[in-house]
Amino acid sequence: MIQKIKQEYEDAKNTLIFVYPFAASLLARVTVTVSNTVPTAGVDNKFVLHINQKFFDGLRPEERVGVLAHEVMHLFFLHTKVKTDNPLLFNIAADAVINSVLERILKLPEGAYTIELLNSHYNLNIQENASALEIYDILKKYGVSLKLEVQDLLNGNSGDEENNDGDCKENSGD
Repeated sequence: MIQKIKQEYEDAKNTLIFVYPFAASLLARVTVTVSNTVPTAGVDNKFVLHINQKFFDGLRPEERVGVLAHEVMHLFFLHTKVKTDNPLLFNIAADAVINSVLERILKLPEGAYTIELLNSHYNLNIQENASALEIYDILKKYGVSLKLEVQDLLNGNSGDEENNDGDCKENSGD
């Protein structure tokens, strides 16, 4: 099983070199681990990329490329360094910023948080150029219902993944 995910990872990384070399250059600097500590994938502030094997296996090859690019963009934007009182909401905000850029050039898993999705699903008016912290401040107003909904998704009480694209472990202390 580990060999299979290693091959899937290498295939996605090699594709990323051609379609988004900047993200691939960041990916070359991370240590990769197969881990059940995240529901999807995530990076920490020690440049460790944690990949949930079940999640990664369930992706199409082009979605794996998008997930890898997504995770290293958390490092580029220094999202792992941000401390907030609600890490889950900050992660959603950070995911929306990253995915709103990446969806233009890469395939992301269905249901990945974007600014457009947050605006339509929660009847918000987030600007396309908003930062993760600006979006976080807006989401805090809806934090209780949003947190419960996402927690239900994490616990498998819905057909969708938590955010289908990863999990920035910004406040993990790693």
